[in-house]
Amino acid sequence: MDAIYLNSLDVKTVAIGGTSLSNRQIQALQANGTKELLLALDNDKAGQAGTEKAIQLLRQADLRAYVVSMPEGVKDPDELVRDRGLMALQKQMEQAEAWPRWLARRLIQQHDLATDIGLDRALESALAVYGGIHDRLEARLFLEALEASTRLSAEELGQRVREYGRKASQMASERLLEASVRQLQAKLADQDIVGAEIALQESLDGLRQTRGVQAPE
Repeated sequence: MDAIYLNSLDVKTVAIGGTSLSNRQIQALQANGTKELLLALDNDKAGQAGTEKAIQLLRQADLRAYVVSMPEGVKDPDELVRDRGLMALQKQMEQAEAWPRWLARRLIQQHDLATDIGLDRALESALAVYGGIHDRLEARLFLEALEASTRLSAEELGQRVREYGRKASQMASERLLEASVRQLQAKLADQDIVGAEIALQESLDGLRQTRGVQAPE
């Protein structure tokens, strides 16, 4: 009903029917030519969690996601329009944040930064997400929001980022090596020497890439 009401005011709105965006809904949006979405779920724990999940799905679908935050004490866009008028909602929509900024702040806010343990856990959860961001602009926006939320300098945060990257690369290499060993053992069990040789070469190339080493042609 909220979506119907907002559409009657010429605000193009789609209801997801709950707190979770589905893959079928994303496919329907893509088929309709949608390029970007402004997420405006309820301003409560369920809505915030739903926004985070939606961002993950939209990233995989290559749809640009922005987050519209409601003012303090306002539950959703419908309530904002009824209480303060359509201009209030339009203002919030104009100030919608790119998902990296919103997500970085949300991850940090879930921890108590006043304690050393809280700060370490906040950085660990945030950097785990940062490691999966491949777009340079999105990565920069995420780090900027991380700096602002933690009040750490770019130099201090950069040291943690490099350390996390080193550990993540090592873990990726270990996982790849374990999988390669299992594949080689299977090839040898089948007496497929040529297949084992090919698998070994692919494994070496993969290990170099996880360490940032590009083999020459």
